[in-house]
Amino acid sequence: MKNRLFKFSLLILVTSVFISCSKDDNEEVQAQVEVTGKWNITSAESNFESQGDNTNSTFDLAKDNLFIEFNSDGTYTSNAEFGIGELALNPNGTVSNTYTYNNGRLDLKLIESSLKKEVILYFHTSSGSNSLILSSDINDLLDAYNDQVNSFDFLTSTLIDATIKSYARLDFTVTLTK
Repeated sequence: MKNRLFKFSLLILVTSVFISCSKDDNEEVQAQVEVTGKWNITSAESNFESQGDNTNSTFDLAKDNLFIEFNSDGTYTSNAEFGIGELALNPNGTVSNTYTYNNGRLDLKLIESSLKKEVILYFHTSSGSNSLILSSDINDLLDAYNDQVNSFDFLTSTLIDATIKSYARLDFTVTLTK
């Protein structure tokens, strides 16, 4: 279980630092989804290929009682902590920060627990019946890294660059339900 959580959390760390959505002029603008309200983090799925290792994992998080509440003023509150080696209830209780939502993209600010620095997660959004689906892929990761490479110190940049180059494929989805 810890190995699965480690791999999942490593994906969260890498994607949380670098995910972005770049839009070409020819791309369709995604429909707005109503994000305000309290959402339970019910599942996560990661699919990646790295150096010949294909890993497809699904995590049932409903029993962990993780949530995020998006307020209409652009702030959110959550009891989830994301970092290397963990995806769990935040031992310090809830955290609050800001988010923006526009054209199907959710930008979520948080303090990444392992880096101890504020990062922004960018997700594509879609919805189902009482659900909000957040997703990203390797292209988002590469775009974001290229956009942010100058804001990292040498060691962090080197580590992230090596990690990204090790992936042949990566996609990540988190499902939230009301």
